[in-house]
This record gives sequence, C-alpha cells and structure tokens, in this order.
Amino acid sequence: MSRTWPKSSPTDEYARRIAQAIAKGRPPPFNDAFDRYCESSPREIFAAFTGAARHMAPAGGDEPLAIGYLFLLQRLREHLRYRADRGYVDAAKLIADFRAEVAAQVEAGNVDGRMLAAYHHTTTRGSHGSRAWQK
Repeated sequence: MSRTWPKSSPTDEYARRIAQAIAKGRPPPFNDAFDRYCESSPREIFAAFTGAARHMAPAGGDEPLAIGYLFLLQRLREHLRYRADRGYVDAAKLIADFRAEVAAQVEAGNVDGRMLAAYHHTTTRGSHGSRAWQK
C-alpha cells in the first residue's frame, strides 16, 4: 500500500524520500540537487529536528519518517560544520542557536529520551574533528 502525502516543504519532501528509500532497502537518495539544498538551506536544521521529534515513536508513531528526518538533519549539520570549520561566523552562530534550541526543547519536555538518543547519534556520527559541534 502506498502512502499519499500532503503538499509540504522541501525539508518534508526530502525526509519522505529518504524514508521511502530506506524502507525499500536502498540508500538515501543523495545527489547534487540534495547537496545544493543542504548548502542553501542551513536554517532547515530546525525543521528537520522538529520533524524527527514529531514522528519519533512513541509519540509520533512514524519511525521510518523520523529516521528520514534524522538522515536529513545529519546532512544539514555536515554542511553547517564544513562552513563553521572554514571560519564562517554565520554558520558558527547558527550551530550555537540550534544547540540552544535543542536544549530548550529537552528542558521543556518536548523531546523524549528516544529522540534525544537518536539526535545524539547524529551529532557523533560524521562530525569527528569538528570543533563547532563539540562545545
């Protein structure tokens, strides 16, 4: 049975495509267009985190889609990390703002332990050596 999806943002669309590929046993559909999106949409890191938290079980109940958002979150973070490591102040500020927002969401009880563990996995995988995310 195929799902029908309401019209949504590019962030939502990419998360869905990633989730669908993973569900079919294929790798996530990373390509030049996806990389351009990640490079040009760094603030979408907030939407990717929110999407993952919204769909993560037990509250959301659509774990495949949550995983799609987590893959997207990781890729957005990588692009931000590259910019921060090259000395771009705007990227370093966005990283700091994002970390503060995650902490605020955890403190407010909007993020459960399972989501926090999944998010932590995205911060440790692929970000070794980056000073921006290790503060």
